[in-house]
Amino acid sequence: MITRRGLLKVSTVGAGTIFLGGLAGVAAAAGTFQVRHSQRFFPGVSVGRVALSGLDWDAAVAALESRWGPFLENPLIVKAGEHEWRPSGEEIGVHVDFMTPLREAYSWGRDGGLTARTIDQIATARAPRDWPVVTSFDRSKYAEFVRAVLTAIIRAPVQASLAIEGSGSRRRFVVDPSIEGLSLVRTDELKSFEPDFKGRRAQLIELEPSQVPPTLKTQAMLDTVAKAESMTSGRISVYGKGRSWMVDRDAFKSRLKLQATADGPVPVIDVRNSDFAPLIRQIASDLNRGPVEPKIKFNAESNKFDFLSAPVTGETVDGPELRRRILSALRDTKPSVSIPIKTVEPSLVSATPASLGLNWTFGIGESNFQGSTENRIHNIDVGSGKLDGEVIEPGQTFDFNESLGSIDYETGFVDGLIIINNRTIPGIGGGICQVSTTMFRAAFLSGLPVTERWQHVYRVSYYELGRGNPPGFDASIYQPVLNLKFVNDTNNFLMIRTDFDRDKARLRFRIMGRGPRRLVKVSSWRGVAVRPPPPRIVANAELGPGEKIQTDYSVWGMNAGIGREVWADQKLLFEDRFDSSFRAWSARWEVGPDSKGNLDTTGIEGAGEPAAAEE
Repeated sequence: MITRRGLLKVSTVGAGTIFLGGLAGVAAAAGTFQVRHSQRFFPGVSVGRVALSGLDWDAAVAALESRWGPFLENPLIVKAGEHEWRPSGEEIGVHVDFMTPLREAYSWGRDGGLTARTIDQIATARAPRDWPVVTSFDRSKYAEFVRAVLTAIIRAPVQASLAIEGSGSRRRFVVDPSIEGLSLVRTDELKSFEPDFKGRRAQLIELEPSQVPPTLKTQAMLDTVAKAESMTSGRISVYGKGRSWMVDRDAFKSRLKLQATADGPVPVIDVRNSDFAPLIRQIASDLNRGPVEPKIKFNAESNKFDFLSAPVTGETVDGPELRRRILSALRDTKPSVSIPIKTVEPSLVSATPASLGLNWTFGIGESNFQGSTENRIHNIDVGSGKLDGEVIEPGQTFDFNESLGSIDYETGFVDGLIIINNRTIPGIGGGICQVSTTMFRAAFLSGLPVTERWQHVYRVSYYELGRGNPPGFDASIYQPVLNLKFVNDTNNFLMIRTDFDRDKARLRFRIMGRGPRRLVKVSSWRGVAVRPPPPRIVANAELGPGEKIQTDYSVWGMNAGIGREVWADQKLLFEDRFDSSFRAWSARWEVGPDSKGNLDTTGIEGAGEPAAAEE
């Protein structure tokens, strides 16, 4: 390379004439060179490696435009499926400045004095010089292009939607269909693009679009519509125990609505608590069967209750569960629902005296049978024993004859004296009225309502033995005509316990039950005693002439009564009275007639004093 200083140094070698002559030659040659390259690029000058020597300005510009124009028109090709972008360099921030270096290159050898220009021109002629083009890449501009491309390609899926239009029975479903979205599998290559300034080639970037399915698809909405229509069309069969009832789905059409969920709208029916109540009540009324409690009786030996009748398990409709099932069928479009049935066990199956509150005495009644015959005592023992352990339910009427059972030899009774047809005669079960009288007293003194009680025809001495037993405090029974009944009007169970004491000639009934006990205020009255009529004389051919047998004894007649006030919690519950009209009872004799049919009444008093009489 020859610099300006080297050129001057060579030019000064030799004599002065030689110097002057050489300088004159150089000047002449330079002038010729200047003329030849007027408005043209000097030799050795290039811009961006494009040789411009000898080219005028327009030709140089054209040469550079030819070099860079195609690249700047389309430095990038982006393809994505059917989409294609061919942006210009301006659009994506790719710039190539060759005009600035071109001006600098054109100015080379034209600035300064003649010597300086000549030195520059000779220098590039001997050692070419290139002015590089200035390239730049505006990434913010390119980012705008990337966003535009992504916006054009990527789209969010459109979810299917469902709406209800109209009201009442005219409501209809409107479905807006879903549209699939698009996304790109990879965008790194697009985002990291660098222009190929060196090769000036358009770079190809191929993107891979991927479909994005919507979460809520059209078919799902159509399925929802189908379900909604099923929910409000047809009927639900509610069946059980060989019966069936129907629920009309159409009745709920006006109350169908859509409920938003993460999986899209779902049809729901606005069900109220009262919707199925009448139906469930009707079903329960038709199907409910209460348990049948066993008839129980306390067994003193086992200290447990015996079942006199078999318990029967009851059944009841499970209302809350049935409502849940109907609601589930309505929502899930089930065609039928089975009725849930719960069994109800009789409560008395597992009862004990303690659980029924039968460990407390509610009331006591007693009587004395001193002077009774052995057969009479036997019947009292047997009859009272049959009532021991008898349980009376709340509201139940105690029936003496039913609880006692039939009075016959097979049930353990023997002959005694009974009153029948205005006569005291031998008969089976004589003495059983001692049992009914004692039971009457127990119910009376317990404050329980007595609904049936019969007096004896005449006063019986056994029933007036002891203190507090005035005339009329008795009760006669004669199966099946005469009975004794009283009601358990408490809210608790009652139980009869028998206390038969042969040694003390005493019968006692305890009515057991949960308190509080009632206060019974007893009152009694009696009228004037009526003398017995003359004795009755009856011929008995089976007796020898003049032989006499007294079959009845005279008893004074009387009107009498017994009453009570029944109190509980310092309140009068009720008051009642039991009046008796006892006949004056004549003695009765049977006499054997003589051969002429005459009766010898010697020794038979015409009128007897008041005396005890057997039943």
